[in-house]
Amino acid sequence: MHLTPVYTFPLELVHLSRRVPVAVRGVRYAPADPDARSDFTGRIDPDTRCPTDVDVRPDVPPHGHAFYEVVFIRGGEGCHVTDEEDRPLRRGTALIVPPGLVHGYRQMRNISKINLFYIAEWLAADLADLWRRHDLLHLFLSKALFGPTYVASIITLELSEPVLDRCLRELGDIAEEGRAERPNILYLRACLVKVLALLCEVYSDGRAGHPSGAFRDEVWTVLDEVERALLNGRPLEVGRIAAQCGCTPEHLTRLFRGAVGYSVMQYFQRRRMHLAGRMLLESDRSMTDIAHELGFADISHFRRTFRQHYGVAPGEYRSRREAMLRPPEWPM
Repeated sequence: MHLTPVYTFPLELVHLSRRVPVAVRGVRYAPADPDARSDFTGRIDPDTRCPTDVDVRPDVPPHGHAFYEVVFIRGGEGCHVTDEEDRPLRRGTALIVPPGLVHGYRQMRNISKINLFYIAEWLAADLADLWRRHDLLHLFLSKALFGPTYVASIITLELSEPVLDRCLRELGDIAEEGRAERPNILYLRACLVKVLALLCEVYSDGRAGHPSGAFRDEVWTVLDEVERALLNGRPLEVGRIAAQCGCTPEHLTRLFRGAVGYSVMQYFQRRRMHLAGRMLLESDRSMTDIAHELGFADISHFRRTFRQHYGVAPGEYRSRREAMLRPPEWPM
């Protein structure tokens, strides 16, 4: 079966901005007259502390997202539909949906769910505390980090009650902090990372004895060296990394491109743009300062590279995320 998306949700829909780069939103599928209108009011659910909409449709058509979506089912019954399979939904089901993949819902009966969203380049910008948690990169950042040849998939997990409760507490904290006049970005990131780490543990436990196709050591060495070069503000030396791995630069480049989908230098440039995105999100520094810190010879080169990566100029990227955007009244 091949699902064709009826619509694709843009980043602006989910209330993400430079002020709040991670957000949660609840949806309840309440039984009602089929002719009744859905109520997308965003009222605060006292149990979850999340803005929560009410939807009366039993089916949600196939759709895609321009962002990562992580879904937590709190109760009810239904069916999650993907190209690969139809899976039942029940309390404790969690779905990890990367950008660009299509999914939908059927036969939603009293389903209550919480959706988690985040700006991937914000999470990816500083990988120092996440880097050796390999599953986290594959599950929650692969579409932001790796090339179009890297195959991502929608992941379904079944959470125990203790794990679900811990996730819901963190999601509630994200929702509450996100409504503050000046949200604490470090606190939001800590809550998000805790949720993702819990999901990684469930994923790893479910794959015990079944390797998830982890990268070869040479590829991880390149990934490590890219982060070190960015952290220290120095150029990347492919020849030195190849010697460290005991192979030629050409062989290392072939291995890396086959695993990641980019050449070593293309990936290095991509990571520089993630850092640029974070600097634009989290500070009011000038474009010139950011360009110089990232090692660009001039502002024109920086702007050109940024536009190639994000599709917009740095100034437009910052202004689009300058303030909390009111999402259109579209179904989630």
